[in-house]
Amino acid sequence: MLKQNKDKIGGNIMTSLLERKVETNNEGKTRIDMHLEDSYNLNKVNASTSHEREEKDSKMKCAVYIRVSTNKEEQKESLISQKELAFAFIKSKGWTFYDVYTDVATGTNSNRPQFQRLIKDAEEQKFDVILTKELSRLARNGATSYQLRDLIEQKGIELATVDGNIGFGSQGKYMFGILTAIFEQESRTMSGRIKSVYKMKAKKGKFLSSTAPLGYEIKDKKLFVRNDETPDIVRRIFREYISGSGHDAIARGLYNEGIPTPSFYADKSNKSDVWHGSTVRGILTNPNYTGAVTNQKYVTTSLSTKKRKQMDPSEWIIVEDVHEPIISKAQFQLVQNLILERKKIRPQSQSHLFSNLLFCADCGRGMHFKKNSKGYVCGNFNKHGSKRCSNHRVRELDLTITIQSELCNLTRSLKIEDIEGKLLKKIERTKKEKQKKYPTLEKKLANILNKKNKATAFFLDEQISQDNYNDFIASLEVEERKLQIEISSIKESSDLQFEIDIIKELKTKLISKLNFEEITPEILNYFISKIEIKADGSPRIHYRFSETSALYLSKTSNAQHSTCVVCGNMSTG
Repeated sequence: MLKQNKDKIGGNIMTSLLERKVETNNEGKTRIDMHLEDSYNLNKVNASTSHEREEKDSKMKCAVYIRVSTNKEEQKESLISQKELAFAFIKSKGWTFYDVYTDVATGTNSNRPQFQRLIKDAEEQKFDVILTKELSRLARNGATSYQLRDLIEQKGIELATVDGNIGFGSQGKYMFGILTAIFEQESRTMSGRIKSVYKMKAKKGKFLSSTAPLGYEIKDKKLFVRNDETPDIVRRIFREYISGSGHDAIARGLYNEGIPTPSFYADKSNKSDVWHGSTVRGILTNPNYTGAVTNQKYVTTSLSTKKRKQMDPSEWIIVEDVHEPIISKAQFQLVQNLILERKKIRPQSQSHLFSNLLFCADCGRGMHFKKNSKGYVCGNFNKHGSKRCSNHRVRELDLTITIQSELCNLTRSLKIEDIEGKLLKKIERTKKEKQKKYPTLEKKLANILNKKNKATAFFLDEQISQDNYNDFIASLEVEERKLQIEISSIKESSDLQFEIDIIKELKTKLISKLNFEEITPEILNYFISKIEIKADGSPRIHYRFSETSALYLSKTSNAQHSTCVVCGNMSTG
């Protein structure tokens, strides 16, 4: 009913154009646009960030917005048709063509790149009127529509549609509100229909996901067992779980043997060669392996954001005996029972003495506490086995004794009476060295900003391409961030009272606990930032002393510190 008044302009659309492929660049401009502009003798005005309203009898600058929902061939032809109609409409009104904004996206989504560009240009008042085929091309939800309406009213921009339902004056604004409500309801109705069709297909046993479970392939919305090794991988996972292995143990075994992951067989862009316990659990709980088809595990809760929520298993649509099973129903049910039996309420994680302080010296992964060995093991080795890292282990008692000895050596080597004088000299020297660099760094930063401005000017003059411009600016921004961090560090080093206060407090702590009869988490966290465990189980200790507040230590025969004067972070081992 809304389209009964559609203007018949554009009836002589060139059929040769309809056969051409539409190619859209980053600005939403297609190669076909210029041909269409020439066909209708449209003169594109230069972009301007300032806007001055011309006299009523002057030509109005018109921005054209077109949109299709998908990139299918028939929709590409719709793009051409929309452009034809818009350009003919502009010519009939005597307007001046400004630019065309093209999106391939649903109208319920407000985060369309070219729509956002249109909004930005409208805010900068670069044109006088927005033209679209019909209001639904711009938006199909109320929030986006009213956001656009408020903006164009504030900026004095007109809105017109080729179908004639929206135009100038109060009548057009009245129709805007009516049509917005209609289109939003239409979108909701359409979404409901799609969901109904989806449900109907699901109840018929159609497999509606785009990715097949490991061991299967999809043909005509049905699952078929693959003729390769993947069904045996699935059987092995079920067999090992029934034999007593856990999710992580099964995943570790598969990874160490180099068995490809489900994402590898699905050829996903983010595929990984690492098996995880969660992947194994997903396979063990998937009813598809019994010959059933499971749909509606997730539903879309918002038309505009496409946000999805996971449904309760009781609401899944499951159709039994649709395709060939890989796992028998009895075996699958046995596994589900075992999962329930093994599922225990986990006790609160116990914090051990060296929690969050121990790291593997080779791979950098945190160390895991193992109750049976009363010590710590490399997290990578514990999770994935020897393929990821070696068996770095250390007993908690042995490490505690080593830390006690190291801290005692540290305090015995400390010359308290010399600390403050030597530290202040070091602080002042470091401060002067850093401040010497400041003018040079500021000059480099100004040079980068100048280069960015020149590159932008070249790009706007079309002397360099979009890709070359983006690459050049990205490289400059990396260098710019490094300089800003270095400059910030120099500024922070000028305020050294905080460092001096730390030294005084640290000195007090050392004097009060020189014997270190008991090692507590408080002592560890106060003096030590981290401990790395090497392959032979020996520790490398990193003390919590900053570059300017490191304690002055003189080397002794007992202390084996790698930096024992005031020069930076200290470590032992």
